[in-house]
Amino acid sequence: MAYAVEFTRRAERDLNDLYEFLSAEHSVVARRWFNGLEKAIYTLAKSPRRCPRAPESRKAGRPLRHLLYGTMPNIYRVLYEIDEPYELVRVLTIRHGARDALIARELGKREPKAYSQQFSRSRGASFFPNRPNQIGMPAS
Repeated sequence: MAYAVEFTRRAERDLNDLYEFLSAEHSVVARRWFNGLEKAIYTLAKSPRRCPRAPESRKAGRPLRHLLYGTMPNIYRVLYEIDEPYELVRVLTIRHGARDALIARELGKREPKAYSQQFSRSRGASFFPNRPNQIGMPAS
């Protein structure tokens, strides 16, 4: 069973900030790393329960999970929750692994979606519109 993957506004903002921080528009290596992060996030559509519960899960009172991406010292945590009735993976935030654990009030109430897409990746293209793909061409 494939789940839809949805980004909250905060997660979309986190991705955009990370893209700019990495200067991915001007670096092939950064763009490849960033596209790898996007691809890793979308693999959650096939098996969202493969990642462990996030430490914040208990304090938030919600069953949060986290996907780890990258290598030391640049590991990023993708915090998400699974909405079983809707077969949906909701990405809540993306943050550097060295940051303190997320506190419940940072999660706030459930935000409306910013971007949602069934798992389908066109080769080499970024998942987000207006972001160049790995070879520097505008995403179509």
